[in-house]
Order: sequence, then structure tokens, then C-alpha cells
Amino acid sequence: ARAASDRRRMAAEDEPALLVQEILRITSGSPEISFGDLARDDGISNTFEALLGTLKAARKRGLIDFEGELLLLGQHDDVPIKIRPEVHQGASGEAAAAEAPPAPAAAEEAAAAPAPAVAEE
Repeated sequence: ARAASDRRRMAAEDEPALLVQEILRITSGSPEISFGDLARDDGISNTFEALLGTLKAARKRGLIDFEGELLLLGQHDDVPIKIRPEVHQGASGEAAAAEAPPAPAAAEEAAAAPAPAVAEE
């Protein structure tokens, strides 16, 4: 039971970071989305049980910005959700690294091998 509780706590802590990645997925890399577009995305609605809570947690962690404390679908559809610039730059770099082709095996082995010892005279 404790392990399940720990997993749920860890998952909840990861939700704000996952939300940033999901915003980038929906917008094809743009750092801004409207609340309406975010809330109506099938992936978002299937992933986040309490979207407003996740948005607030992400804002508290300094990952995103948005106006207001309560966002209601329909009434606040046009409220922009913005990924903070420093977070967007880091997230974009991670995405680019994830899409980069892997290095050749020989280069990896050479990098991992210890440097040969040099005898001093």
C-alpha cells in the first residue's frame, strides 16, 4: 500500500512537467495555448483528472503563467496558458535531443573507454 501511495505522489509531482510537454505536443512546439484548446484536447482530458489543479501546480513551480485562479470551460476559453520562456527553451532542447539520431556505436565505445596510460620518463 505504501508503494502505491509513493507512486501516486511521484506521479502527481510529475504532472506539471508532463503538462508542459503536452502543451508543446498540442501546439507543435509553440509556448502558448488557450485554455479552451488545452481543456478540449483528448490527450489532456484522458491524462489529467484535475486539469485546473495541475495548471495551478505548474504555475506555482514557475513552469507556466496564466491569469486568474478559476478557469471554467466556455467562460475562460480564450485565457492564454503560456510556458515561461526559460522553461520553453529547456523543454525545446530536450525535445530536440530526444529526436536527434543516436551516435554511432564506435564513437560511444571510444568515449566510454578509459584513456591509455602515458608512461613518464
